[in-house]
Amino acid sequence: LITLLILGSMVFVSQIRPNSPVQSVHPGDTTGEGPPITDRDKDGMPDLHEEAFSEPVILDLGDRSRTIPGLDADNGTDNQSDHDYDGLTALMEYCWPYSMDTCFDERRSLTGKPPDLTESGLREFLDPRVSDTDGDGLPDGWEYYWGLNPLIDDSLEDFDNDTILNIDEYDNRPVSYTHLR
Repeated sequence: LITLLILGSMVFVSQIRPNSPVQSVHPGDTTGEGPPITDRDKDGMPDLHEEAFSEPVILDLGDRSRTIPGLDADNGTDNQSDHDYDGLTALMEYCWPYSMDTCFDERRSLTGKPPDLTESGLREFLDPRVSDTDGDGLPDGWEYYWGLNPLIDDSLEDFDNDTILNIDEYDNRPVSYTHLR
């Protein structure tokens, strides 16, 4: 029974994010308290997140192609990049659904969409290499600005109840959202 309680508490604790910001810790300097959240370049994004989105994305535009670079765990400036031109910096995309004001101070869980709310059963993040992560025709930055969810197709919904679908609101671009940069 004690073994079962210990294992159960270990599973619970492993699902809880530390309440401190990302720090740069050499794994050899740890004392066995668990895997550290490392940030070699000190840009606010964990190395694991940067490595998950490190591969470039190649867009096939028919007669030409465009390469969107991935993140680099050793580049301390890539957090301010917006290579996908969606109006959000890579750091803003990492922090979502938290704002930059609350991402490092008030947040008490991992960023992104929790596994229990995804079809895949995995935690999902905004992709800093893809301007429209959910593929609904609305750029992540536009959805962020209007308080929509950039990970679900909400293009045929009407977020402000004015009888104009979200996709039509975006196509008419009533407000610029480039100030998010």
